[in-house]
Amino acid sequence: MMTNAGDEGTNVLPGDMTMPFRQHMKRAQVLQGAKKIFLTQGYERASMSTIAGESGVSKGTLYSYFVSKEALFSTFFEEQTVESFAMLEAISQDDGRRIHDALF
Repeated sequence: MMTNAGDEGTNVLPGDMTMPFRQHMKRAQVLQGAKKIFLTQGYERASMSTIAGESGVSKGTLYSYFVSKEALFSTFFEEQTVESFAMLEAISQDDGRRIHDALF
């Protein structure tokens, strides 16, 4: 694994040179919990307390990754969009078609 110059011995993901691996995994855990809550309760009914509980983290930990519910939802939505686009791209490439052609 690669390390940051200032964090000798701290594992980091190759694509994210600023976030240690453990922090990346905790952030992913929070996003997974947020996904479940946003999809089952909707944005308005979702609370940071409920998301923290579903994620298995404290509210303090949740806020150390996301300053607000809006910021968390924005990140969740962006990652879902990227994931969906990647799946559509893979499907269209399997068919030998462009994404636009596969959708329309």
